[in-house]
Amino acid sequence: MATQMAVTVGVGAFLGQKADIHYGNERPLFTIIGAVIGISAVLYLIVKDLIQPKS
Repeated sequence: MATQMAVTVGVGAFLGQKADIHYGNERPLFTIIGAVIGISAVLYLIVKDLIQPKS
């Protein structure tokens, strides 16, 4: 689960960084947005795994 978290947040931040470079932003706006989206996705996956009944 820790690897999944790191990869998800890392991919979001990486894609945001690429968008910042592409659009020439001085501030890392898309990097922050990508990281927040990655964190949100990780939290969703964790809650989904905890709620899911074990068979």
